[in-house]
Amino acid sequence: MHSYARELIAQIAHPQAGRVVRKQLEDELINVRPGRPFDETALRTAVRRVMDPKRTGKPRGPEGFQLDVNAPVTWIRARLEAIQKLDEIDDELFEWARTVYRVQRLGYASVQPQLAADPDVGHLAEPSSLNEVVNQACSNLLTTLGLVLLSLEGRESGLGEFFDPARSPLAAAIGPTMKGEPETST
Repeated sequence: MHSYARELIAQIAHPQAGRVVRKQLEDELINVRPGRPFDETALRTAVRRVMDPKRTGKPRGPEGFQLDVNAPVTWIRARLEAIQKLDEIDDELFEWARTVYRVQRLGYASVQPQLAADPDVGHLAEPSSLNEVVNQACSNLLTTLGLVLLSLEGRESGLGEFFDPARSPLAAAIGPTMKGEPETST
């Protein structure tokens, strides 16, 4: 967990975030584990201090792809949700999460050059090598699965319809199987 915490902090930290607030966020992240109470308020406060040390309240990044303090908190909450419910998830929901993940990867590849050019958060959008994509696939799929679960639990969660298999325009595009496979008649 220490390496994940340090990687996340390196990705989201504002250049002017000091060592003390980075360490406080690392401590909060280390405490996020299945079976422990999830203190979303404390985590959001720690993230805010690292992402927005000047307290501007402004999201970072180019228009349409902005990163605010809620995003990392949602990612962490989603990952925790997926870990806690992994044994309960049926194949159809898992396949849906895989489809969403694949679409996210394709979408990211198309906007990556624009994101990488941003002076504030461009370091987050360096082109991924095949090795990095493969090494991060399980972790990223777990987060996507958690986002799907959160969208189902609270349709007013703010995650929108994209992750919800019942409301996503993606589901309509791939058909009733939700697996992306065309239906065949025998």
